[in-house]
Amino acid sequence: MHCANCAQPAEFVENAPIGRYFCSALCQLEIAKVQPPLRVRVITWNIAEISKSVKAWLNEELNGPEWRAIIEKLQYDILCVTVQEDTLDGNFGKALRIFLKNYEVAEYSNGAPGKVVRTYVFYTHRHIQPDSADTKSACLLRKVAFCTKSTVGVSLQTYQGIQLVFLGSHFPVDPKKADFGLDARNRAEEQTIQKVLAPLLKRQPYAIMWAGDLNYRVTSNGREQLDDERRRPGGAFSEFKEAPRKFFPTCKLQEAPTCNRKESDTSKQPACYAKNRLPSFCDRILFRASKEVLISNMRYESYADPKAVQKSDHNLVYGDFLIRLNPQ
Repeated sequence: MHCANCAQPAEFVENAPIGRYFCSALCQLEIAKVQPPLRVRVITWNIAEISKSVKAWLNEELNGPEWRAIIEKLQYDILCVTVQEDTLDGNFGKALRIFLKNYEVAEYSNGAPGKVVRTYVFYTHRHIQPDSADTKSACLLRKVAFCTKSTVGVSLQTYQGIQLVFLGSHFPVDPKKADFGLDARNRAEEQTIQKVLAPLLKRQPYAIMWAGDLNYRVTSNGREQLDDERRRPGGAFSEFKEAPRKFFPTCKLQEAPTCNRKESDTSKQPACYAKNRLPSFCDRILFRASKEVLISNMRYESYADPKAVQKSDHNLVYGDFLIRLNPQ
């Protein structure tokens, strides 16, 4: 066997991609730096307890052109889907696994019936090391004995040596408070970092993708809470980045006679929003990386076309990213 980088006899094969050999860890790193970036798609959706059988999810939804536009394996190497307020049976995820049956999946879940948070990461061993998956979760809010808000994390190791951590969260909200419970959301961010992210993040270089219904709101004076927190020194998510939002608020949506819900992701639809809530960007995707890793955002949009999404009070949000080692 000969090194894929320098053609010398190869003895070092730790973490090598299938069919490739290296004479040293340094040669493996040199090859990794010039490899094409990983194309990663992240989807977050508050499913609002929509209940369907696996067959119905497949026949009525996933096999249709609306879902195929965002989940077919044409535009990404790795797909992360995180859902909130899922049903206990997890039939949406089961249908996803059937639809993407040619791919490996790492998944984890937490939460009470109707309040389950699930995170699925679909991949192939062409990009991800076998047996490298690790998972962790934390309950962020309990009512009586039930966990109603939580975070679920999935970690994977790429052949480039990058640890990928995907976090899916559903943060608390309190409609009785003027700020909808801002302090509780900020505590949820701290709890997630301490109880989920820190135990998962075991090595550098790394890339973190954090998505979910984070429940940060637009206030009565027009301030966007998460934007303010990220700008505040030491504020929630102050170490994370977010691509510019070019979509309309994703919650709280409703069905109404004059609401064109199908176009609420691309045009202003005032009739589609609940009258007792200010339209807000509850559903977000944020990211962070060590200095050795570059993350480029290629797309950050909301999506309202699938019929099931139109039955939820949240539009789906998705983002496309390129992740690679910094060649410098």
